Amino acid sequence: MVEPPSDHATSSARIGEVRSEHSGDYLRLSRLWARRTHHSWVFAVVNAAPYRDDLIARLDQIKPSAHITLQPDQSPLDWLNALVAANKAGANRVHIQFTQGWLIDADWWRQANVLRERLADAFPHLVVLWLPDASVTSAAQNAPDLWNWREAICNFAINARAVPPILQSLAFSSVTNTHKVETEARLADIQSYLDQHGSDSSAAAHLLLEAARAHERLGHLNQSTEAAQTAFVAFSAQGNDHLATQTLGLIADNLESCGQLDEALKIRVEQELPMFEQLGDIREAAITRGRIADIWQAREQLDEALKIRVEQQLPVYEQLGDIRSAAITRGKIADIWQARGQLDEALKIRVEQELPVFEQLGDIREAAITRGKIADIWQARGQL
Repeated sequence: MVEPPSDHATSSARIGEVRSEHSGDYLRLSRLWARRTHHSWVFAVVNAAPYRDDLIARLDQIKPSAHITLQPDQSPLDWLNALVAANKAGANRVHIQFTQGWLIDADWWRQANVLRERLADAFPHLVVLWLPDASVTSAAQNAPDLWNWREAICNFAINARAVPPILQSLAFSSVTNTHKVETEARLADIQSYLDQHGSDSSAAAHLLLEAARAHERLGHLNQSTEAAQTAFVAFSAQGNDHLATQTLGLIADNLESCGQLDEALKIRVEQELPMFEQLGDIREAAITRGRIADIWQAREQLDEALKIRVEQQLPVYEQLGDIRSAAITRGKIADIWQARGQLDEALKIRVEQELPVFEQLGDIREAAITRGKIADIWQARGQL
């Protein structure tokens, strides 16, 4: 069902408050909602329909939109047709919702993945896909190319674990032989499209970024950087500053992988970080500061790394209520103390601040890694 664009504003008295743990994600989404003028995908993860509706009403007070509700008997082709209709009706923002309780299966997402370019062409504006949290993993695994086109993931799930880190990046956790063949075939498809249509369009820019990520995953760092540089130029020309900045980050990642730390640091400090700060994306700015600290740490300039983690990165995650990222950052602070031989300080963080969070989140892998580091400290003390 498609609701045409109209003023969906609801009086503030009737709209519920944004939960404190979601304030950072809502700020990011509201800024994209207000500023984005070209095609862009945003995945908003939810598990409570009334809360989702309140968030949508808040956004529609900023700028009105069309609403598309997909039913269990509808296919991705119906989604495509609904986007075409919304665009013809003059909408320049759209919310995509799924009927409550519908667990979208793998085949549905595979069909959506095949239609991704037609979906983008059908509605060359901002699309917010309100994705049930139970369907997140299936979407990322079965529609990896569509997933990779996202500009942002905003997590609005209530009393649920954060979006797993693997879903923040490519859907492939490793490049198996099967994935390698599939990825190379996809790269060939992208090149064919670019050869025919050029690299100036929004769709081409997204495809170039997808190709850059795929090349990185395959270990083709020169090709990845070349594609990312072209994507950066295209996104910048289109005014898509957020994806342009993400593309700079990928270029810096590649430089780091090649051991070119000075070049990577220059991009992080002089371009990537200032752009995220200008965009008001405090989470991505904090992540970038963490990557700057990683470089200082790799250079064994521990004072610089510690200052960034303690004063600039950790407070942001605490402000956002992102307890997982805060725990990871505390673990990196403990790494620095441990590298300095200050084992008591490191052990206190590991035992009192890092391990309990991973246990609370049910993250057995990170909890096991932390226990291993605790054991390393005891061993270094000679307490076997």
